Amino acid sequence: MKCDVWELYRDKEITFALAAYVVLTLSATGSEMNAGSVLTNKETKEKIYFNSPLLYPKVSVINPALTVTLDTSYLVYSVVDIIAHVLEVCFTAEEHPEIQNRFCENIIKSVIKTTEVILENPNNIDARGEFALCATRASNGLISLGVRKYSFPNHMIEHSCIMCLTERDLRQSFPHG
Repeated sequence: MKCDVWELYRDKEITFALAAYVVLTLSATGSEMNAGSVLTNKETKEKIYFNSPLLYPKVSVINPALTVTLDTSYLVYSVVDIIAHVLEVCFTAEEHPEIQNRFCENIIKSVIKTTEVILENPNNIDARGEFALCATRASNGLISLGVRKYSFPNHMIEHSCIMCLTERDLRQSFPHG
């Protein structure tokens, strides 16, 4: 079956998917445990979100040693993304159980603490492992259990702003875009 990837991202229902086996190399988006993705179409200046329960990985390998060679700037980008995901669920939900609030709070505290340790010692595998666990839990749906009606307005604003930028170098300076 031949298909244009952009057709998949525009309101197409997925009825079949190959099994995904994921090896985490960047702790941030939780792609090792969720079924969503975002692609940027540079021609149409769109960032398109896609999600299907059929896309959950069958196996995920989370080995913090594989993140050691990443540039420090990507660690910082990841921190911002993780905390943004957590805060958006907390601040936009109509109803948010207290236990979920505490869970969100502790993810943020752990991200901050492990980031400080990693910046001091980039080879600290224990801190990288905890950081990876925080990233996974921030984006795998766990923090939204029991939460009603939440959204990601900050991410949507960022996606729109990035695509409005006209200068190629300026657009590429935004790692999330």
